Amino acid sequence: MRSRVSEGPGADRQRSNGKNVILFYDELSALVSKCRIEGSGMNSALLKLYDSNNFANSTKSKKDAYNVEPGSYCATLITATTDRKFAELWSQLAGEDTGLNDRFTWVLEPRVLPELKLEKVVNYHEAALATRKLIDRAVDKKTFEFFDKTPLQRILEIQGNRSAHRAEKWALYFAIDLGLSEIDEDCVERGIALARYESEVKKYLMTYEAKNDESNIQQSVVRLLKKSQGKMELREMERKLNVSRYGTTLWNRAFNGLYQSGYIIQDGRGVKGDPKIVKLIRDMRFSDE
Repeated sequence: MRSRVSEGPGADRQRSNGKNVILFYDELSALVSKCRIEGSGMNSALLKLYDSNNFANSTKSKKDAYNVEPGSYCATLITATTDRKFAELWSQLAGEDTGLNDRFTWVLEPRVLPELKLEKVVNYHEAALATRKLIDRAVDKKTFEFFDKTPLQRILEIQGNRSAHRAEKWALYFAIDLGLSEIDEDCVERGIALARYESEVKKYLMTYEAKNDESNIQQSVVRLLKKSQGKMELREMERKLNVSRYGTTLWNRAFNGLYQSGYIIQDGRGVKGDPKIVKLIRDMRFSDE
């Protein structure tokens, strides 16, 4: 790795000889910034961690060198952001089909939060130890057989290889979490349900992959119009997209490009009682659709 931002997990894992790797970024923007550093190997490292592939580096200092064998660990990445910032940040992280889109599970905050209750006293230490034992046993076992893969074959035919692969991984997770020696029908059913949830969340969020700022602006405009039943006041759109960040030259070029390409039209004179309305007249399909 040329960038040290991705070396910490490998070095820490080798020193501790642990089988679990957890990366936590309380803000998605921090992860995006690390991945966008010129010469960074962070994206590549995340892909390797996801599949428990060989994770190694080569440095002059032996204390900083590491070589983690494939299949000898289980890695988890957790990050969070707001609904408003998510699409733009994700377009920067997963731009140009990095492969990260199919390796994340996005969990939406409930629209109505439950009533506040007094915190229950939970023995997190004992729970963590129990979970670690299950994961260690699974890593040592290496192979889990399926009792019946027929349901996975059905989802493969309906939703494609990516959803089937995710459902298979979730089914394995449930087998490990329940302490089973094989992946039974119940685990497969739960795995398929979570894979479908992932698919529906991605459809709702309408994520996209942007190669440059102009593409990011244009896709964010179309995404916002889709979520607003195909029309919105121009002033409201400019407020929600915070267009001042881009500058007038870039914004006008991107916005006029949508108009000239037949994606949008404008109605109204832009005066009191007759505001300018932007309407979507041609759909723009995003990568996940």
